[in-house]
Amino acid sequence: MIDRDHDLSIVRQAKVLKLARSTVYYEPRPVSAEDLALMRRLDTCIGLAARDIYFSPVIGKTKVVIDIKRGSEDASVTGVSYDSALLSCRFPAEDGKGPSVVADKDTNRPLKTVYLPMGCDRIAQNDPSGAKIYPAAELTLTTSRGSLLVPIAADASMPLQYASDIAEKIKSLESRANELDARQMSCDVVQKAETGHYPQVDAVIPADVRKTMVLTGGGCTMNKYPQLPHNGTVLENRPLDDRSGWHCAAGDPPNIPLNITVTSYAIYCGNKKK
Repeated sequence: MIDRDHDLSIVRQAKVLKLARSTVYYEPRPVSAEDLALMRRLDTCIGLAARDIYFSPVIGKTKVVIDIKRGSEDASVTGVSYDSALLSCRFPAEDGKGPSVVADKDTNRPLKTVYLPMGCDRIAQNDPSGAKIYPAAELTLTTSRGSLLVPIAADASMPLQYASDIAEKIKSLESRANELDARQMSCDVVQKAETGHYPQVDAVIPADVRKTMVLTGGGCTMNKYPQLPHNGTVLENRPLDDRSGWHCAAGDPPNIPLNITVTSYAIYCGNKKK
């Protein structure tokens, strides 16, 4: 559409054709090898999900935890591969009572429950300066329905610290704590609960402190599992109109006569009494 050899300038051609100049000068950037690798991993995850098996990795500075989940059909973990100089991985005992067992390439572990957690310790290395570092690593989980490669990025180095450095940091923290205390502020929380089919409850700030303390926040909670009713929900979660506390209301679906408990919390702050 744009003729770069035409007598009209590219700008004039874009104007005549009502094209944005940015589209005229844009040149597609090739996809990097890193992006291609990431897309392949995403394709692998999607493929495994289609086969009703899922992975939920949580990667930390010193530990890695991966939940291996299955759907309604039986599945097994048939091997775990990694560099043993960088990682040490284990599964919980099959009976849930004995010591954990090593996860390695010879692992054959049926997924008898909905999910199976695997924990790995990252093994620290020392760089030439003596600092403790956690290098990048890779971990491959193989199941009866396919494999997944989990890349573990290198974490920031942890430089050596001397006792004098730690003491200085403690002094700094103490100084900041004293500054906060000098502001003469204090906070407290009051809570109240109510049970019923459609319970409503107000957590109210004590009357004797309302002149010096004000409502700064609040919230609502419902009774937790296993008492949580089917589809029960918090219907109202707001401060009282006069800002003297916090109001909560909850309800259970019609035709399901289950009692629920809702708890209201009111947080209030003000000047400390001198």
